[in-house]
Amino acid sequence: MSRLLLLLQCYHLGFEVGRYISLERLIEADKDRYHETLEASSAGWHEGKHDPWPYVQFVLCILKTAYREFVRRVGEVAEPRGAKTERVQEWGQQRG
Repeated sequence: MSRLLLLLQCYHLGFEVGRYISLERLIEADKDRYHETLEASSAGWHEGKHDPWPYVQFVLCILKTAYREFVRRVGEVAEPRGAKTERVQEWGQQRG
């Protein structure tokens, strides 16, 4: 549930990469570190002495990894030359 809430919060903050790259998959791939950061961040919670930064740094690392993967994948997708022209011509034919 917390991972879904993270994704929702990312959307609200303008981090749209979760629509294209699975943050859940990236977190699962590094689940030991995820659990370690949750434990470190929540230590001292009841006394009001917890430190949220280990978890914040982990989330930022996940987002950075997701954006890098997104950029890599976008670079792999190439439209054939003239694809824009074809789309404009098709649109014009539909309207005409």
